[in-house]
Amino acid sequence: MLKAFTDDSGSDPKSKTRGPVFVMAGYLANTETWNNTSDEWQRVLDSPRKLDWFRSAGIQQLDKMPFKNWEKEDAELKASQLSVVIESAPITSFVLCMYWDDFKKAKQEFTSTADIEPYGMLFNGVMASVTDFIIKNRASETVQFEFDEQGKAGEEALSIYREVRGMLPRPNADLILGAPGFNDDKNVLPLQMADMLAWNIRRYISDNDGEFPRIENSVVWFNKPSKTLLKVVKKETLWSVYNYSSLREMFSKFEYFRSGKLSPEDIRKELESERP
Repeated sequence: MLKAFTDDSGSDPKSKTRGPVFVMAGYLANTETWNNTSDEWQRVLDSPRKLDWFRSAGIQQLDKMPFKNWEKEDAELKASQLSVVIESAPITSFVLCMYWDDFKKAKQEFTSTADIEPYGMLFNGVMASVTDFIIKNRASETVQFEFDEQGKAGEEALSIYREVRGMLPRPNADLILGAPGFNDDKNVLPLQMADMLAWNIRRYISDNDGEFPRIENSVVWFNKPSKTLLKVVKKETLWSVYNYSSLREMFSKFEYFRSGKLSPEDIRKELESERP
């Protein structure tokens, strides 16, 4: 069985070009790999100087936990040491991004999508892209999805997932083990790793005037990336950038589904027929 751990980095108020950016990212690995990687992550957390848990944004907020009363240099050193754990781990990373401006523009064209928010769109996108990857690369292994706790946003995303699960191509739906779970990243170490990836991707976009990295044939090209970013983005990474055109198509299919003109089964068959 595989497990996918996912965190989001919210919007970026510093983006200067097309409005705030939303990033959702995480890692995929089998249970044994997660156990070994979590043990190593905990070892680094416990090594001098001990840190109770890790959260990337904490380095910018040294008056709050988990880095309360730390010097910035010490906090950055701890983050660098933890990033080496990710760099050494045999795991796959995945990154989904969208501009909120594109999302709002596409959403306002449809009348039955008022309850859909960026988090819910990317939440379901993670499951679609990861299961597509498994089908292409790992055949029949099932996957369990774990997300960082999101309160109401998570409940709404899960509600939409339950609504659209019947639309998923059957090979994808059969791979998903149970319902997606939500956990506290203070207690689930792989969620802290996912946080490091999502935060550093969003930071990169902010530092580059709101521009996504260039992606060609699934290969990413960064412009002056940080050392940490290069460690946490794995060589094998699934990249998905939802632009206005792709978002509009998603909203269109969802509105058509909610209109009752097509059943989930009809849409599932249509999606399956579009596959090569």
